[in-house]
Amino acid sequence: MSSIDLEKYFDTKKDIFKDAKVFDNGYYPENPIERKEVGDIMQKVADFMRLGVAENLFITGKHGIGKTLYGKYLLKEIVEVSKKKEKKVRVEYKNCRDFRNEFLLLMNLSGINSETGDFRRINIHDKFCQTLKEDLILILDEIDMMDDTDDLLYFFTRLSET
Repeated sequence: MSSIDLEKYFDTKKDIFKDAKVFDNGYYPENPIERKEVGDIMQKVADFMRLGVAENLFITGKHGIGKTLYGKYLLKEIVEVSKKKEKKVRVEYKNCRDFRNEFLLLMNLSGINSETGDFRRINIHDKFCQTLKEDLILILDEIDMMDDTDDLLYFFTRLSET
């Protein structure tokens, strides 16, 4: 047996981490540490849920600072609070890596199956507006991965006018 024995290291090394799942890409802690910025976001979302007055939020920042983590946590919190407070709020989280363009995203949000039918004549903006039965909180993660988003962002900022 060699003096360099992996099993010896494997058996004697003590891990400093209680759970190695924290290193998984899909891992999100149950209760993330609250940052100052998150309180501001939570207040604006609570105001919208309570009063129905929309204020568009754009959260930007460097890779790895927690935008996705807090977006998914916010999604969970909105669902829980809306049930508890009996608020009709539609909440959607979409990772824009899954959609190349505005049309595909709006089709998905409208519940249209992109693999069936001929969509050349469909006005996707009108179709999406027809599906809105309650207030909408839409979290678009990694929106920079989509092609030209100018029209999409303009459309969403004007939704309250329709």
